[in-house]
Amino acid sequence: MPPAALLDVDGTLVDTNYHHAIAWFRAFRQNGIVLPIWRIHRHIGMGGDQLVAALCDEETEDEKGDNIRDAETTLYF
Repeated sequence: MPPAALLDVDGTLVDTNYHHAIAWFRAFRQNGIVLPIWRIHRHIGMGGDQLVAALCDEETEDEKGDNIRDAETTLYF
């Protein structure tokens, strides 16, 4: 059998939505914001540049958005 490589676009072969939701939940919580995980789960697939404002508000985006996104990246991986 010839060598082969298996590539996966996130979410194609393995459903990672729950793992993303958990990472976002923890990232928000680290920044003093506790949201119901079902609300976060419904926003998975939305870019991180829009997700914070969609779940909270523009003020939170301006004040904590970068910190929340950085935390989510660390927590997901």
